[in-house]
Amino acid sequence: MTETQITTSAALYFACEERESVPLRWFDKAREFFAEHALSPILFLADGAGFVVDECYVLADRGADIVDDEGCVLAARGGDLIRALRSGTVKSLGLDSPRSISTGRSDWRAMVDVSLNDGVLYLGLDDDLICDTTTVLRHAYEIMEGLFDVRYGIAYKSPLAEEPDCYASGYARYSLSETVEMIRSRGEWDYRQRSSDEFWRDELDGRRRHLTGLFRGAYPASVLSESHVEMAGLRLRNVGELSELDRALWLWELSESEMPVAQRMLEDRNALISNVDDKMCDGPANSE
Repeated sequence: MTETQITTSAALYFACEERESVPLRWFDKAREFFAEHALSPILFLADGAGFVVDECYVLADRGADIVDDEGCVLAARGGDLIRALRSGTVKSLGLDSPRSISTGRSDWRAMVDVSLNDGVLYLGLDDDLICDTTTVLRHAYEIMEGLFDVRYGIAYKSPLAEEPDCYASGYARYSLSETVEMIRSRGEWDYRQRSSDEFWRDELDGRRRHLTGLFRGAYPASVLSESHVEMAGLRLRNVGELSELDRALWLWELSESEMPVAQRMLEDRNALISNVDDKMCDGPANSE
């Protein structure tokens, strides 16, 4: 993996209890997206139907196994996946197209993943495939449209080495030195100031207020519900461009210079997950 490879990413959020299984139509739409960009999703991860979480499989019929550089066999179970999707037993599914010189699954060129456990869809691509954040966000929404009730979304740029897919779900990305320190001083570590990633992970595991109006932050492009628009007072403030994406959903686009202004505005409105207390926020901090 090159340290300088930049990805364009989008994450969409929905109520995780609204479906019991990833629909086969979602899989079809995700594969259609790959095909449109001359990519082939070779590998997949799945949860449910006998698949081992975090174990990588080959999206092909049995007999087309792959042996990786470390001698591990990646089993071809594409047919098993289709049958599991048809039977409604898949809780999460991730597809990716590794680059030709890939040394591991994290070294992908394009990736799409949906988790009913977290209520998150992630779509990421090398920025030479799509460099515009709004475009990637729209593509992510097209994959979800009609299948999931999307209520919030963000799009962002990130080096691939910083695991932009983990950022979408708030999984902490600790360096080796941080991991060693955590082991050595677990008591103090538990009471440290939490990172923004950890705040977000707690939110996905807990109250999920991002579905009812709170923000993770200001991003180049976001999908907002009516509740978000009201919480941020966006109809009263001329910050960025607000346009209709779908029924009761809005697209909020910010230039690089507008993002710090929007971030301060969200802070002032107590609209950020990271700066509200444990009490449910009853509404905007200010009314105008």
